[in-house]
Amino acid sequence: MNQNPETVPPPYISALVDELATWIAGATAPGVRDEARESYSLRESAVNAQLHALGWDAVLADTGQWKPIPVGYTIVCNPPDPHFYPHRCYQMPEGPEVWRTLWEGEREVRFVRWREAYAYVFRHLAQEQAQLPRQRFCVRAPGTQGGDDYMALSADHALQLHLQRWVSLSWITPQRAVELQLAVFEHRGERTFYCAACQHAPCKYTPEEKWPMSAAPGWIGDSL
Repeated sequence: MNQNPETVPPPYISALVDELATWIAGATAPGVRDEARESYSLRESAVNAQLHALGWDAVLADTGQWKPIPVGYTIVCNPPDPHFYPHRCYQMPEGPEVWRTLWEGEREVRFVRWREAYAYVFRHLAQEQAQLPRQRFCVRAPGTQGGDDYMALSADHALQLHLQRWVSLSWITPQRAVELQLAVFEHRGERTFYCAACQHAPCKYTPEEKWPMSAAPGWIGDSL
């Protein structure tokens, strides 16, 4: 999910975006029959679902090609205006999904060339995430033991990292990523309380010197 401006999107993401472009072109082609258009639209929706499950989206570049971009971001251009405006979907109490133009200092960020706007989104994402605290999460199938641990910004982020890792290792397909039922647990860190992520107490991620109670061996009753 998190990439710097110089990073090429994973091949399975690029392949999904290419497939998305194929179905969009088919659905919007002149003279296409209604039955075919509906079929293409359903396939387009299926690809979009796979991209979103893996933390990605797609935007149309000025070259006429669809490009991968982190989910929650978009780049808009309204001809004849030559500028491209990066936008970010912020979670706000008064509007859970509100698109806001990205700002740098006191100026609105805009670019003439789409490639520059696209690179800015990745730089902005990296800067934004560098300021956010990371937490420790465990991802596993419901009703199972163990699981895989991740340092992530949120439970959704941990889930996307998990799915991306499994797809990159060819353990699952992007299609399967949409269907998987997975649970995410945050490591709690208390010594005396059950940690749902570790499935025992104490939380294995908490260093002993940071436990809230004395780590001395023996029972409390031993000192009475």
